[in-house]
Amino acid sequence: MLLKKGELNEEVKSNLEYLSKKDGWFVPVSEVLDYLLEKKELSDHYASNFELFLLDTKWLISRILKKFKFER
Repeated sequence: MLLKKGELNEEVKSNLEYLSKKDGWFVPVSEVLDYLLEKKELSDHYASNFELFLLDTKWLISRILKKFKFER
């Protein structure tokens, strides 16, 4: 089905209506980044080397599992 310029696909429209009813913070990405930068400036906590190691390890394990799951 071809849509006229400016029309939304029904599935997209349905998904947007669903999301609009959720309790979310829907703002432009620039506002989210500004918010995160502000929070970072107010906090003196940074990830330790161990926390970074754990994140990297979780990422590596997930990549290996995906490789086997999807045989890529």
